Amino acid sequence: MIFLQPLALFGLAFALVPPLLHLFQRRRPPEIVFPAARYLRETAREAQRSIRLRHLLLLLLRVAAVVLLVVAAARPVVPVSVGGLHAPTALAIVLDHSLSSGAVVGGRRVVDDLAQRARETLRDARDGDALWLVGADGLARRGTAQELAEAVTRLQPDARRLDLLAAAALAARLVRGSGYATAEVHLLTDLQRSALGDAPGRSADSAARGLPLLVYHPAAEPPANRGVAEARPDPATWILGGGSVSGRLAGAPVPASPQTAVSVLVAGREVGRTMAAPGDAFAVRIAAPRPGWYAGWVELEPDELRGDDRRPFAVRVAEPALVAIDAGADLGRFVTDALAVLAGAGQLRSAGPPGARPGAAPDVRLGETARAGGGLVFPPHDPLQLGAANRALDAAGAGWRFGAPVQRADTVEAPGLTGL
Repeated sequence: MIFLQPLALFGLAFALVPPLLHLFQRRRPPEIVFPAARYLRETAREAQRSIRLRHLLLLLLRVAAVVLLVVAAARPVVPVSVGGLHAPTALAIVLDHSLSSGAVVGGRRVVDDLAQRARETLRDARDGDALWLVGADGLARRGTAQELAEAVTRLQPDARRLDLLAAAALAARLVRGSGYATAEVHLLTDLQRSALGDAPGRSADSAARGLPLLVYHPAAEPPANRGVAEARPDPATWILGGGSVSGRLAGAPVPASPQTAVSVLVAGREVGRTMAAPGDAFAVRIAAPRPGWYAGWVELEPDELRGDDRRPFAVRVAEPALVAIDAGADLGRFVTDALAVLAGAGQLRSAGPPGARPGAAPDVRLGETARAGGGLVFPPHDPLQLGAANRALDAAGAGWRFGAPVQRADTVEAPGLTGL
């Protein structure tokens, strides 16, 4: 016999209280010495025997009551080994320790409850049984009851989603192919909806058809949960000066506090915060750090399921592109104004015409003549320069050339270009 609360056994010391009380309360009756009361002696002796017997019974009942109360508080458990009472069995246990099993229900994680049930099942196994354990990774592990019990104890919530139906089908194939006359499949899961799949007609019973299938899930309702469903930098590359992180929350709203704080961390430091509710999209403006790659996270205030309270993202911070314009190039008013707006917003830097000043090579070059190193080539404003521009394009290996101007205003025909 084992006790779940062995410290409570110290309460057995209180069983000594009733005997001590009886000893202290004993009183010798007075003796009557006058002759007229002699006939009362026999009556007193008989009465004392009856009183002693009743006191003894009362003492025993009181001691038994104290002992039973203390033992009940210690929660005794008698481990009964039924390994010798069943035929050799092939047993496959599917334990769903996916991310949702990290939820805390009643002060205890769901995965701990599932693991305890698995260990209780393995405790009843015998040496002749064939045992498998299938976890969230979908892999089947075979071993002894002790080995699998130790593996169950080490299981933690896993970000991989277990397909329960596929796992049940795998477990069924394993026990069917074991050659044992008796086979069982046990599913231990919180029955998360996404683990059951969306295929019509699929069920765990159909996956293990013809086999005893035991399904266990916690009786308590899952707690209300909200998590970060999406987090991304916007734009994908930030230019010095700033960017933003946008995303979306998912889950069930909590009536007491429909909105929760959303924190954005870059390089381990909080750089922004906002408020949002499940189902809402959010965007947090961030001041960009120095150029380079940065890892960041979007975090929520902790709830009963911590696994989805944080979502990572990565962003590259780059300097504004260095743009050079060839001397004498006429890019048109639209391009010129656009470049001025981008420069004013800090999205690009002007390098000036080639040879104007020494410095780093431009990232983008704009002009009317193709040059080594690439760039954007605009049609020359002087039609007489088209031939020279086309020869420069051929020399650069562009494979394109400028043609005659199209005068029609209604449509542009390009048989060689699909989609135009």
